[in-house]
Amino acid sequence: MFEMLDVLLGVTFIFLLLSLICSAATEAIEIIIKKRAKALQETIVGLLGDQGAKNLYSHALIQSLQKEGGRPPSYIPTHIFVIALLEGVLHRGARGTLEELERTIAALPPPAARLKQSLQALLAAADGNLARFQAGIEDWFNASMDRLSGWYKRRTQVIIFCLGLVFAAAFNIDTIQVVNQLSRDDALRAALVSAAENAQRTGVPPGSDAGSAEERFQTQMTVLGNLGLPLGWSPKPDPSNQGASNQGASPPKKAMLADIRQPPETFMGWVLKVLGLLLTGLAVSLGAPFWFDILNKIVVVRSTVSPGEKARKERPRREVPA
Repeated sequence: MFEMLDVLLGVTFIFLLLSLICSAATEAIEIIIKKRAKALQETIVGLLGDQGAKNLYSHALIQSLQKEGGRPPSYIPTHIFVIALLEGVLHRGARGTLEELERTIAALPPPAARLKQSLQALLAAADGNLARFQAGIEDWFNASMDRLSGWYKRRTQVIIFCLGLVFAAAFNIDTIQVVNQLSRDDALRAALVSAAENAQRTGVPPGSDAGSAEERFQTQMTVLGNLGLPLGWSPKPDPSNQGASNQGASPPKKAMLADIRQPPETFMGWVLKVLGLLLTGLAVSLGAPFWFDILNKIVVVRSTVSPGEKARKERPRREVPA
């Protein structure tokens, strides 16, 4: 039971680390392609139309949210959107009367027909109350942002899954293989358990407190490389040199490491390899918060099991009298 928990804890820690690596890589990619900002801009265009979106993004409050190089913002607070809409699109300040807003909305040009229809529906629901109208705009905007966030989350999960598969294939991190390796290698299992317990004790996953996405990626890759996992692929050994290369080493361990890093030789071996890599990709797509929560729970369960297990392991054997 205790050894099984150690294996489970080690696998969970690897999944956590890979999730952090892929998350940092995804964030770095998003910064380069600016997809979040573009998706937000497309959503705003869908709400306000082309000219309305242009007027909104020209407002001083929205421009203050721009990033270095004049890049459009990837997030707009709700209260800023309401002010920018009233002042930049409808050209009426927050102190304007509801009657003035009604006339302005009724005079919107045909290209803004969708915006006009939405705002008139909000005016009708406000029932003559300006504060209620502004609250309706907030709810309208928040509903659109919720849909955008849901789409973005699903898209990010797909990207992380793909990156997880790429990393798993590139570094030969096969879930089935990792479980087998941890079950047989006491030293590797102990190292992973120690790293997992340290992450749980500090409350911070390794490398997640680094600065930029690039820095987190590099830090977490270093942590992964220092775990002692048999990462990567190894070409099949030359039979003529195999005897000489194994001299002076522990045969079982050498053979085990060689088998782990080498490509499968049978069809069934490849089936298991592909299945193991897919499992790794799926696990990574669940995200670092999920695996950090699982890691915390396993450490708690392990701490309740360990005293009895250790006592049985350390109990001296009684010699049976002849």
